[in-house]
Amino acid sequence: MSWYAIPLLFSFFNSTVYAGLLFFRAAREGRAADYYLGGLLQAGAILLLPYTLGFLDIHILWRELLFFPTETGYLMGPFMYFYLRAQTRSDFRLQSWDYWHFVPFLLYTLYHLIVFAQGPAFVHRWLNQYDIPYINPVLNMLVITACYAYLYVNLRYLARYRTWLQNEYADAAPFTLTWYYLFHWLLFLGISTSLFFNLAYLAGWQMNYRESWWEYLFISLILYIVCIAGYQQTRPKSMRFEEKPPQKKRDDSLPPPQKPDKVTPDSYFKKKLEALMDEEKLFRDPELNLTALARHLGTSRQEASAQINRIYQKNFNAWINDFRVREFQNLLQDPAYQHLSLLGLAMECGFNSKSTFNRAFKERVGVSPLGYQKGL
Repeated sequence: MSWYAIPLLFSFFNSTVYAGLLFFRAAREGRAADYYLGGLLQAGAILLLPYTLGFLDIHILWRELLFFPTETGYLMGPFMYFYLRAQTRSDFRLQSWDYWHFVPFLLYTLYHLIVFAQGPAFVHRWLNQYDIPYINPVLNMLVITACYAYLYVNLRYLARYRTWLQNEYADAAPFTLTWYYLFHWLLFLGISTSLFFNLAYLAGWQMNYRESWWEYLFISLILYIVCIAGYQQTRPKSMRFEEKPPQKKRDDSLPPPQKPDKVTPDSYFKKKLEALMDEEKLFRDPELNLTALARHLGTSRQEASAQINRIYQKNFNAWINDFRVREFQNLLQDPAYQHLSLLGLAMECGFNSKSTFNRAFKERVGVSPLGYQKGL
């Protein structure tokens, strides 16, 4: 066995195992995003298979099964696209028009199966006369172009999502999909490498088997990152990212809503907001977001955000963390909570990550939580 096979073989089995774990979790917990991430990993594993077997001196895909469809690059873009949407919208389901994303893969598979079914002699003749010199280079460029297009669309979507997230969740750090953002840039490098090799081939550079290995090694590393980071990615029970919030049409036939006598709109909302925080302590819910707060107020998400910005001169994120930090300071001196660590107290106050808690506390108090505790 060649040592070239070792990293590819490890990545193949690692990706296959994690794909199985994701499929199982998706079925058990109803996490649609896990189906697409599992599909992405399995597609990546199949993409490695011909070269993995080749370096193991197993040549069935290059002889008996030559021209059998194993090019899963057509699936990578759609799986990335649908994973991101399912991860950011807990109610996401494939619509009929979404299946068009898989048509290129189906056409590629049909083409290869038709040629493969003609027998080995026809396959060799077709490869040498038509596929290798003309068809395959075009198909490779189509795969690369499609992947670039999906990367562009996803990165734009990610940018809008992360902007929305900062105002929707007070503790947005666990949901920012930083690993997925990094994965896209690594994939951009991988696709660019593939583009380079394809252009070099068209220019007449005949690469041997081992020179192509570097491209697949890079794919293996990317798949390893996706396995570890993707499986650990958390998601709130309910998330509904809307790129374009629905605009309510004004009905001029209805009279404007009446406010209580001698109460200005700002003081009216301020009283409701502070009652929810001081009496019901909604801020202690780690999954509290702007949409949930708006439901408690009986108003829209946009109106709740506007009121907080106008009354407190802060966004939702900063406003909620003010309450959480003050609650932490109170609990730190409460004998009933002395058995908890600093992180345990932070969790009690609604924080769900150590980094967010430390940053929010130091921004407001000027010292770290440990430094504050020592100064009491």
